[in-house]
Amino acid sequence: MNTRNDVVIMTGEGMLALWSGLKSCLAPGDRVLSLVTGVFGDGIGDMAASLGCEVRKVTFAFNETIHEMDRVEAAVREFRPHMITAVHCETPSGTLNPIEGLGDLKRQYGVPLLYVDAVASLGGPPWIWTPGAWTCCWADPRNAFPRRRA
Repeated sequence: MNTRNDVVIMTGEGMLALWSGLKSCLAPGDRVLSLVTGVFGDGIGDMAASLGCEVRKVTFAFNETIHEMDRVEAAVREFRPHMITAVHCETPSGTLNPIEGLGDLKRQYGVPLLYVDAVASLGGPPWIWTPGAWTCCWADPRNAFPRRRA
């Protein structure tokens, strides 16, 4: 993972980490900006809404990556979220989102939390861990590491 930050290991499927991350970082009424490029990004926004958070989604086509960073930046500036959420790899389409620029926006606008779903990608494609950019990253590396089947 190439990080010096604390790593917490949980036993269970990837959704355990995703839910626990939201529940431990958010309170009802918190503003969450969900960047949607597929079903999992859309679902994270819905999960935050079910916790009583005010959610705004910036949606791209489900076969596209996060682009039009000016559109994302405008949403951060106007909505002033407590958390930005994004999925690094949307499994159904296989698209990889450019997470690095989101860390820059987080710092620039003083957003407390950047939540990254890396369930399908940690241990797969190369990562750029920008110091101070990411607040929490949730993963289930069994999805990206090759497995030998009997």
